[in-house]
Amino acid sequence: MADKEIEDLKKRLAVLEDIEEIRKLRARYGYLVHESKLEELMSLFSEDASGDYPYGQFKDKAAQRAFFTRMRPRPVNMSHNAVIEVHGDRATAEWYYTGSFAGKTNATTLVGKYQEEYVKEGGVWK
Repeated sequence: MADKEIEDLKKRLAVLEDIEEIRKLRARYGYLVHESKLEELMSLFSEDASGDYPYGQFKDKAAQRAFFTRMRPRPVNMSHNAVIEVHGDRATAEWYYTGSFAGKTNATTLVGKYQEEYVKEGGVWK
């Protein structure tokens, strides 16, 4: 195999590894939201992360912490059908989600779509 072919394969493999890391990040997010593990959840986001959800927004770390602290009840968040595009140390993704909330007397299921941007900081996707 020629050197150029090997380099091309390395680049393609790196993109596939990045996509898998982003999938794992999204799965970890859903788990940590449901389990109310706030400190671990906060570590998934970059320092300048912002969020715009149907039930609230945040534009800085303090607002983000408050947003996730007051989120009740915690959904069982299932993300699926991802379309992930990696561009070096940045990536975008669209995910469909199903979120289930169970109360004392009723249950609610939400469906929708996340549109997200990711950044690789210190070799870790956020």
